[in-house]
Amino acid sequence: MSHRYVLVGGGMAADAAAKAIRAADPQGAVTLVTAEPDAPYRRPHLSKALWSGGAEAKAFLGTAGHGVEVMTGRAVTGIDTRAHRVTLEDGQALEYDQLLIAAGARARRLPGLPEEGPVVAYRSFADYRLARSRAGEGRRTLVVGGGFVGAELAAGLAAAGTAVHMAFPETGLGAGRFPAGLAEALTERYRARGVDVQGPIPGDTVFVRAARGEFDCVLAAYHDQGLIPVKLLAFGSAVNVTLGLPIVRTSVDHGTAFDIAGQGKADAGSMIEAVRLAARLARGDSE
Repeated sequence: MSHRYVLVGGGMAADAAAKAIRAADPQGAVTLVTAEPDAPYRRPHLSKALWSGGAEAKAFLGTAGHGVEVMTGRAVTGIDTRAHRVTLEDGQALEYDQLLIAAGARARRLPGLPEEGPVVAYRSFADYRLARSRAGEGRRTLVVGGGFVGAELAAGLAAAGTAVHMAFPETGLGAGRFPAGLAEALTERYRARGVDVQGPIPGDTVFVRAARGEFDCVLAAYHDQGLIPVKLLAFGSAVNVTLGLPIVRTSVDHGTAFDIAGQGKADAGSMIEAVRLAARLARGDSE
């Protein structure tokens, strides 16, 4: 009786495991299940080769060619380890003797942004196709993040004729990983090729420039750094929003004001705006 292997996940690890299992057990039934619409592929190609003229076909790993059943677009919704059974979202059940979970990770999405909006949380082949369709002459893209993937994407987008802007908290591309001189040289090289890498901008000038209309948004490195100018520019109407949570959370932009509690002097404007914004975000309205 042949052994039944089920692998959950469609990344490079799952592909390598499927091929290794096939090599060790030529007769076993190997099934790979992935929620992605594409068969396993080389993920580094999404920020490298595909932006420099590489063919999409060369990114795929050819998993099915090794005698592996590849089930794409099928999410796993349940695993019964006692019954040795995996359940898919459409109700189909897969029996197994050995199960490997190699599901990988997902890119973080900012709360309140629509799934099909202008923001792409870059991770998959589908994300590459979407980003590619929005690249080219006359297009503008903001790349958030100055790590390896962010830098590679910025270079690829710029090569496609896109006007690229970058935003990241470090002092330069690769800062913290490369020596200061190398990070500075890399940042200047990107600027020379047309990528708008700004900063680091001192905190005592960035908010003045923002108030003059140079920026649509300022990313403060920590809480108090951002609240000082916010209170000066919009005290009583600004809202504090916490990102990265599975729920919507808003609050007033000021402290508790215990010194005037119960005296009828407090301004409720910021609280009212916080409630209004929370309602809009809960509805999925990002405007």
